[in-house]
Amino acid sequence: MVGAIAVMLAATCFLAVSLLFKISEITVTGDLVYQTEDILNLCNYEIGDNLFFVTTKDREEKLKAQLPYIADVEIRRHIPGTLEIHITGTQVACCIFAENLWLYVSVDGKILEMQGEPREGVMRIEGIVPQNPQVGGQVQLEDQGAQEAYSAILRKIVELGAWGEFTRLDITDPYNIVLWYQDRVLCKLGGGAELDYKVEFGYKLFQKGYVGPEETGILDLTYADVRRAGFTSQPVDPASPASIAPEGEEGQGEPSSDMEEEEGGEGRGDDIPDEPMA
Repeated sequence: MVGAIAVMLAATCFLAVSLLFKISEITVTGDLVYQTEDILNLCNYEIGDNLFFVTTKDREEKLKAQLPYIADVEIRRHIPGTLEIHITGTQVACCIFAENLWLYVSVDGKILEMQGEPREGVMRIEGIVPQNPQVGGQVQLEDQGAQEAYSAILRKIVELGAWGEFTRLDITDPYNIVLWYQDRVLCKLGGGAELDYKVEFGYKLFQKGYVGPEETGILDLTYADVRRAGFTSQPVDPASPASIAPEGEEGQGEPSSDMEEEEGGEGRGDDIPDEPMA
């Protein structure tokens, strides 16, 4: 009798769920990176489907794969009959030239689209060659050192929210990596050591006004891992590699200003920050 009662209860619950919890409304919320109609067509849910029997994980993966500007999807069930598709969008962080096309890449390294021309206001990355690039896939480089350098710099720029301010990154020479700030200051990062720290160190110098908002020149961050930087005020041209002063030589223009991060605040000159660049 107990077994029969349990079977009857289970059957009753099953019928109740089947009959009562029908989808009466499907909503799309979150970031409006695509038309609602396109999202609904890919999900292929129907009014009248059972709220608890429809699958969600496969539809979430399908949306992220076929609509690359979607960073994340969560499909939520709301009793008694609402199915919510919540979208989190992503943004273009940079573009990379490969196979005669510009790859537009998101803040998490996903290829969002391929276009014939670079877009104004998007940081350009030069000197790397992605392997078999595909929309929706990740940027993969054959050279592991270049992969690590590219990933570390992009990750830090995104963390700082500064992808609209840094304009070019050149990793052609892995021992002399160059990053441009607003196309007016060439930041020399040197080799692959402490790249994330060098980028953050340099960005704080810009934000705190140690390099003026209209100044042009070369900011040497190659020794930022030992808390030092030097700025040389001079005309620069982001389209010309001649702007890169050879190692050990001074650039043309005003003498270099040294900036240093030390314990305490005593003994600094006028051109050296009084606050730690931690």
